Amino acid sequence: MSTASPRTWFITGVSSGIGRATAQAALARGERVIGTLRQAAQCADFEALQPGRAHAVLLDVSDAVRVTEVVDAAFAAHGRIDVIVNNAGFVLLGSIEETADDEARRLFDTNFFGLLSVTRACLPHLRRQGGGHIINVSSTVGLCGTPGTPLYAASKFAVEGLSEALQAEVTGLGIRVTVIEPGAVNSSFAASAVEVRRRLPEVYPMTSGGVDRDGLQHFYATAADTGPTVTAILEAVDAAQPPLRMIAGAEAVAAARAKAEQLTTAAAEAQVRLAN
Repeated sequence: MSTASPRTWFITGVSSGIGRATAQAALARGERVIGTLRQAAQCADFEALQPGRAHAVLLDVSDAVRVTEVVDAAFAAHGRIDVIVNNAGFVLLGSIEETADDEARRLFDTNFFGLLSVTRACLPHLRRQGGGHIINVSSTVGLCGTPGTPLYAASKFAVEGLSEALQAEVTGLGIRVTVIEPGAVNSSFAASAVEVRRRLPEVYPMTSGGVDRDGLQHFYATAADTGPTVTAILEAVDAAQPPLRMIAGAEAVAAARAKAEQLTTAAAEAQVRLAN
């Protein structure tokens, strides 16, 4: 499918997984993609996807100063950017007690503050051009916290809250915000997971012994591919009135239903207490 007016996308984390697949889908439509990567050796490979329309930029989103420089340069070079996809991130494996402060902060520096830096850098440009669409990639763990990855869940809960508030803030400015909530995706994402330095298997046998990089890779190997997530992103950017949330995949649907039922039950119980 090709769009009538080719758009320009800015996608963080295009080396693999959802970011790479989204970039490929946009390029297949005849659109332009500025993709960020952390390693110089990956740049030529990305630009070879579609010479002249795939543009690689070196960026670690945890470097706020560099983020602003890259975003400003991208808008200056291309004149307009229509879609921002905040995809860069990683998962930290370890229970709450096992996780050190510096490990938690490094995770948030990428998954939350990196997304925040990109968003803040883009907003003045989007306001000036009178519109644009911000896509924030969350996760089912942004809906339901899971043992073994509690800080990763916390970072995605933060993305959910930020996205919801941002949508309300930019209403009337022509800027749209959508948060994508995929389940596990069969990609190299699990291979890049980081384990905490200190493990306490005698205290947390299920998390320390059961949720490690090998276990995560095995789980992700049986998961769906990036197709449902990319489809959700494309449907969001094509929609005349895009929704705040797009749930992608059967696992994500199950998680959303479980969370909705949990909240419905809690609200009903609260109503009973208020009536007494």
